[in-house]
Amino acid sequence: MKAIVMAGGKGSRMNLPVEKPLIKLLGRELIFHVISALHASRFVDSITAITSPSTPETENRLKINKISFLRGPGDGYVRDMQWAIATLRIEEPVVVCSADIVFSDQSLVDELIELYNKSAFPALTVGKLTGCDIEHLGFNILDGRQMDGEQKEVIVLLNEDRLINVNTVEDLKKAEDMLGNRDERC
Repeated sequence: MKAIVMAGGKGSRMNLPVEKPLIKLLGRELIFHVISALHASRFVDSITAITSPSTPETENRLKINKISFLRGPGDGYVRDMQWAIATLRIEEPVVVCSADIVFSDQSLVDELIELYNKSAFPALTVGKLTGCDIEHLGFNILDGRQMDGEQKEVIVLLNEDRLINVNTVEDLKKAEDMLGNRDERC
């Protein structure tokens, strides 16, 4: 299964002087936490990061680390994701995740892919309950053949101790606490 990592966000809510994918978490940039978790998956066979005109330093770090990337148009998460799937000619299920998510452990990627493989739906979305609403956490599996319309999805609800989408400084602290409370770091 192919994976794309959406790494074009400015991180304006973080109000930090660094591109969002390059925010450090326990001494390592967020994007490399995600890429490590994807590399550890027994299902993921290729990873491509999708940057934007807003993330030139992220591109430099990806080049240095020999990570495949494409610069998207910078038209927003969904449009850039659709552009990436079309440009890469992905005609199969694909993992799509944000560069700012942190997994409690690397096995979670395989757990989610296994749930997707057992479901009858073309898409899987990971979220958490926030009051009565579902907050999307930045991990999806989509069918690359069905990108022209909305895909019926299975929604997997996780507690914040398994996956955190880092959108605020408080989220970054929660991620530090989550990773600090386990022996193996991703």
